[in-house]
Amino acid sequence: MMQQDAQRFRFGAPWLILRTTSGNRPGIWFFILLVLAFCQGTQQGYAQGEWNNWYFGVHAALDFNTVPPSGLPNSAMNVAWSPVSVSDSLGQLLFYSDGFTIYNHNHQMMSNGYMLFGAGGVFAFKEPGQDSIFYIFTVKSYGTPVITYGLYYSLINMKLDGGLGGVIPGYKNIPVTGAEDARGETFGVRHHNNKDVWIVARQFSSNQYTSYLISSSGINLSPVLSPCFLPNSIFVNGSMQIKLSQDGTKFCAIVELNPTIVG
Repeated sequence: MMQQDAQRFRFGAPWLILRTTSGNRPGIWFFILLVLAFCQGTQQGYAQGEWNNWYFGVHAALDFNTVPPSGLPNSAMNVAWSPVSVSDSLGQLLFYSDGFTIYNHNHQMMSNGYMLFGAGGVFAFKEPGQDSIFYIFTVKSYGTPVITYGLYYSLINMKLDGGLGGVIPGYKNIPVTGAEDARGETFGVRHHNNKDVWIVARQFSSNQYTSYLISSSGINLSPVLSPCFLPNSIFVNGSMQIKLSQDGTKFCAIVELNPTIVG
């Protein structure tokens, strides 16, 4: 099973590629809405309520516990890229994040949940085999005076701060070995065993997608590598978003281009 599951992460081609011009923020949110529809019907790998609250954009949020979904007015987040929101199996909000700050379900900064190394890529999930520990992965693409990159993770314990959760001291912004050149975006999907999780990021220099398996034993530091067919030249002044359907059968990428760049 592990070998077969790894094989499906050797992406043969970008199955869906969309492009928007620089500054076209409505285009980005149209893409995210498209991905939401793109992923519908493929959620059997997750508890039903884990993604029922969606916090995004400029203090915007949607509650998918209702039919049709209803707006939520209380988001503390202002973000131009794809954030992450995590709820429990009953659809009750636990936390959300833009990759820099983690907000608890009271829409306040989570204990120790600030200054994460995020710049456009963030994904979170419960640690396999645990009931209150969550991984949150971020991608760094900034720094002074030298810009640094890479895939990082932090660990959240939802039992801290009276049940509001907190980043465990000493477990914030830990680099993932072998992903020092990851840039732009990260995303995840459940393994076929319905326990473990794959995390996918893009390595810039080698122009490859790198997929790490996370299990109850931790992060497997021998990633599955897959070619990226988007040339590096189009990323110079643009950003990237990647998404996977929750059954792992569909992959989608979007590149925000500077209109003066021909990619």
